[in-house]
Amino acid sequence: MKQLLIDSSQIILEASIFEQGAGILNLEAAFEHMQIKPEGKVSVFPQRLDLTRNNPYTFPYSIQPLYPTQMPLIMNLTVYNSLTLHSKVERIIWSSNDPNKDAIKVHYQ
Repeated sequence: MKQLLIDSSQIILEASIFEQGAGILNLEAAFEHMQIKPEGKVSVFPQRLDLTRNNPYTFPYSIQPLYPTQMPLIMNLTVYNSLTLHSKVERIIWSSNDPNKDAIKVHYQ
């Protein structure tokens, strides 16, 4: 049930993940999800991490520049699996909508 509610919620554009969690509940969309795929699935919350600037959902992470001596960035991802009680993450795939996804911009002063 929790997985259905989180997957069907709508993000509030002006608020960070710490203020809103998964967003506004959409019970109608949750009911539609349940009818489309009633046997269950595996999902992750948050579904994507966008750390680009001007993204209020991932604030304060989206305004912090990367620099060599900073502490590691740690974010929690929650895996919901309604197919089984135990599961194992074997592979993580990083993807990007940016055409320069393999490039990191480095600036020196």
